[in-house]
Amino acid sequence: MADFILSQSASFLAFFCCGICAAAFFDQFRILRRLLPHSRLMVALEDILFWTITGICVLFLLMVFQSGRLRIFLPIAFILGGALWTFSFSRLLLGPLCRFLLSAGKNIRKFFQRFPYKERKNDV
Repeated sequence: MADFILSQSASFLAFFCCGICAAAFFDQFRILRRLLPHSRLMVALEDILFWTITGICVLFLLMVFQSGRLRIFLPIAFILGGALWTFSFSRLLLGPLCRFLLSAGKNIRKFFQRFPYKERKNDV
């Protein structure tokens, strides 16, 4: 009985951590969308990519920890982990990180504008 409870606790913790990782991974897409303008098609393709990768990870965890059985507490743990990241760390990191990256990009562009670009002429 103790082994069963221990394995269920390990599964809960694994899915909780997977929810945190999925939310942090989605924040990478959010940062990319803020820094570079995207069309609706690109946003849709990024979302499909995100959910495909996340789904594969979740299925892998299900196979490793539960032999493919879906228990009710596993999606709850996943959602709780994602919510923890989204409502705590994401709010603290996303805004300042985007502002930093935008200002760094502007400074890099200003730096390279000092060097005029000379086009080569082909002598062919």
